[in-house]
Amino acid sequence: MKFLHYLTAISLTYVFSTSLMWGRPSVVPDYIRDSEDFELAYKFLDHYHELLKHSGIESVGDSLRQTRERGLKYRVGNDSRFKSLTGEEEFSLSLTDGLYSAQWRRDGNLLVECSFPSRIDLLTFSNKVELEDVMLSKLKAQDIENAVEAVPQEDMSKLRRIEYSPFYVRDLGYYITPRMSHQVVYQPLDSISNICELLVNSPKYPLECISNYMLTGYSPEPIAINLKMDRYGYQTESVTIDFGKLFRILSSEGSVPYWGVEEYDGDIVKGLYVWLNRFGGFAHIITIDIPVNTISALSKANARMHSYVRLDNLKSLFEEFQ
Repeated sequence: MKFLHYLTAISLTYVFSTSLMWGRPSVVPDYIRDSEDFELAYKFLDHYHELLKHSGIESVGDSLRQTRERGLKYRVGNDSRFKSLTGEEEFSLSLTDGLYSAQWRRDGNLLVECSFPSRIDLLTFSNKVELEDVMLSKLKAQDIENAVEAVPQEDMSKLRRIEYSPFYVRDLGYYITPRMSHQVVYQPLDSISNICELLVNSPKYPLECISNYMLTGYSPEPIAINLKMDRYGYQTESVTIDFGKLFRILSSEGSVPYWGVEEYDGDIVKGLYVWLNRFGGFAHIITIDIPVNTISALSKANARMHSYVRLDNLKSLFEEFQ
């Protein structure tokens, strides 16, 4: 597919230094750490603060320089003032249009204000290869099989009724184009209660069922994914993984799935599967061919994955998917 060649090309633009990990200092107060969404940014600020304490080391100096090159900028203050922060200051953090803004105040006076982009390589002090290595190790790791789960249910009042249809949806909107959406379809459990059940095993509605698998991670039967991972430098790695495990790995990063159908011939659904992480500024892009008989029997699917694609590279990718 066209966008696969495009993704392989843009992945060659990543050339970064090795990552550095330090113990967490207290530049971000513990009381403010109540948002898992901002955890990547909190850790970035902590690590940058610690790096400044070791700035005399040549490799650390290189990391500091590369961090500034990737977009860290001071609006108030400088490295010296940032280094002097103790974590006892008033702290605030926001994210707007892919740009974080952090502020530290004391007695109402602004001491330091800095901004930095939501870029996963910047936030983790990692390069493209290192990020891919971590993902691949997760994909290949042994996993404890989950017990068979009951079909997910939801209170009807929390869903939206589809007009002229017996179904209800939980709608998280779409990404870039309405064809890439997050709409989970439910059907009434019975005619008495206000409970709806996930639509999962309806041969009459195969596209809706498969969409539900992609967006919730639930399937009535296991789905084995033959996954090819495209890597930096035109390298590839292959792994066979249970779909439920893949879903858990990607959702554990705080990413949100979106699903769109490209082709459907009655037997195979060809789709584009995007896992979006706005707080890390990246997405995992997966193309997948999944048999329709998946809704009623053990099945295998073929997929291809590009991991940690920067969001500012995605709009041109989706031009052909409008």
